[in-house]
Amino acid sequence: MKAPWWPAWYCRRNRCLCRWNLVERTVVVMLEPILELNIPFREPMVLYKNEFRGSGDGPIISLVAGMHGDEISATYLLTRLAAFLERVVRGMEPHFNLRGTVRLIPIVNVPGINFASRNWPFDGTDINRMFPGYNLGETTQRIADGVFQGTRDSHYAFDVHGSNEQFYEIPHVRVFSQNEKDMELAPYLRCRYVLKRELTPLYKTQLSYHWKESGISTSILMLGVARQIDDVIVNHMYEGLIDYMLATEILEGPPPAPPLEIPTFGRKNTHLVLSQAAGIFRPFVQAGAMLRKGEPMGQILNILTGQLEEEVRAPASGLLASLRMYPLVYEKELLARVFTTMDNPLSTSDVWYQEQ
Repeated sequence: MKAPWWPAWYCRRNRCLCRWNLVERTVVVMLEPILELNIPFREPMVLYKNEFRGSGDGPIISLVAGMHGDEISATYLLTRLAAFLERVVRGMEPHFNLRGTVRLIPIVNVPGINFASRNWPFDGTDINRMFPGYNLGETTQRIADGVFQGTRDSHYAFDVHGSNEQFYEIPHVRVFSQNEKDMELAPYLRCRYVLKRELTPLYKTQLSYHWKESGISTSILMLGVARQIDDVIVNHMYEGLIDYMLATEILEGPPPAPPLEIPTFGRKNTHLVLSQAAGIFRPFVQAGAMLRKGEPMGQILNILTGQLEEEVRAPASGLLASLRMYPLVYEKELLARVFTTMDNPLSTSDVWYQEQ
């Protein structure tokens, strides 16, 4: 017999929206503020955490998106997950049971998403460079502290991003460790590849770094391009995250789909394609394609004359993981990233985008 379901109950004092299981008398869904900031006009700005508490002692997983206000696909992915988990705890998904706890923070940069601004719109601060935060500091430092404190006791955590407007990234997962468990779980996410990252001081101001330093199994999900929702990618990642929660016993339900064998790349597998001329870049290929060494990838044309300035060719045979979308380029700008299974002896730098 399914447990009766109580309508939502609102606590004005703590601004929590809760739903109760009447048989077990436990809170199973809670929309909880983790930070409240006074602003010059109108009501305070509240940063919310949507928490789903399961019926057992399963692990805790946290997913954070909207660090940048233009990463709409990332926010939408967590919106989809929230709707699914609400159905699960209400008994509307009879094949699933939530054992663990799932915390969703779909928007961190609240005014940024309202203005479609990548960074904090009032001073241009990148919140992803403010961690671990400081609860008595500047506004973005307080936001970073609220997010970190609200998730630091997790067992698993995902920092969900989209690329910026200039680049298209095929969906992939980035991991900081190469321990056996993390590498076994990553393929359940159904990404095209796993990217290994080195936990260096370069990343000390990022949420993922401090999660990892706290002993959390930490991953970064990358999907799509800024200011757009790619339904194909979101659906793919949505199903992958459900499989991941089944594999980690946060969810109980049908066995997850067997994980596919996907390649794992690192800095030494990276080939950067840099422009050798300035002008208009017109690609011939699409992100996700498998390229052959020397294959034409696009052209750079002179803006004034239309003459060919450079024919861009693949530096190696491999996966075209990211491709520049914004057509105007200067010399030595990043056009694409190609990953190969063989080490690249010329790869000496770890070049990433600003959202990372």
